[in-house]
Parts: sequence; C-alpha cells; structure tokens
Amino acid sequence: MKKSIKTILGILLFVITGTSVYSQVQTDFRFQNQVKFNEASKPSDIEIEVTSDQCQFEINVSCNLKKGDLKIEIYDEKGKKQGSLSTGGEVDKKNTTGENEISLSQRESKTITETQKAVSGRLVRDIASIGTWTIRIIPSNATGEFNLMYRQLGGAGN
Repeated sequence: MKKSIKTILGILLFVITGTSVYSQVQTDFRFQNQVKFNEASKPSDIEIEVTSDQCQFEINVSCNLKKGDLKIEIYDEKGKKQGSLSTGGEVDKKNTTGENEISLSQRESKTITETQKAVSGRLVRDIASIGTWTIRIIPSNATGEFNLMYRQLGGAGN
C-alpha cells in the first residue's frame, strides 16, 4: 500500500513538474529580405517590428556588389543610430552600456574578384523593447544585392 501511494505521488510530481516546464513556451520569429539594386537605385529603408517586450533579437546583414559602394545604417526603436557598415570596410560601432550592449561587427570584408565585393555584419541585442527598428540601405552608383535576416526570440507571455 505504501509503495503504491509513493508511486502515485511520484507520478503526480512528475506530471506537475513536466507541465510547468512545458508551459514556458517561447516564440521564435524569423524574417528574411533581399534587395537588388542598380546604378539608379536610391536609398531605401527596411523596417523591422519588435513585437515582444524584453525579447532577444539579432540582425544579420550581407551584401554582394558588382560595382559601386553601399552603406548600411541600423537605427533602434527610438530612432538612435546603433551602427553602420560599408563595403569600403569601415565599421562604426555605437554601443549602449550594461546588459543592453549592442555590438555591430564586421565579420567579412573581402574582394571576391576585381569587380565584386562582399561585406556582412551582425547586431545582437539581448533585451529589446516593442518598437520599429530601421535598416537604411544607401547605394552609391552600386549594382548588386543586399540580404537581411532578422530573428526575434521571446517568451509567449511577453
């Protein structure tokens, strides 16, 4: 009798513990965008909507150019510039302090052929607030493509 009561209590404890672990659901959103441009292309903006308060997110950008130059600027939900990246290899880092540190780093800047350039960068923010981030693409007599990958990870209760 004592053994069956212990077994039943053990099963109940397992079910209750398992239920609380599974109830902590997280959402994972991914967004990808590709922009092709030519010599006549004008600067353009891509807006990213952060939909969960206190979520983690990352922005990955890359571009391949056949000619010309391209500058990429990233603005947070308050319109403050958080960093920029250009095909010329220049990186402008602007970080906040503490837990919300933002890091934009140039991962790759190399010449593929004499007439083609490739640049990529990544911005990660551990705690973001609801709002709209803006990625500004500024081509200068450029022909090529720009790729953006955005990922947002947050709890369901956020």
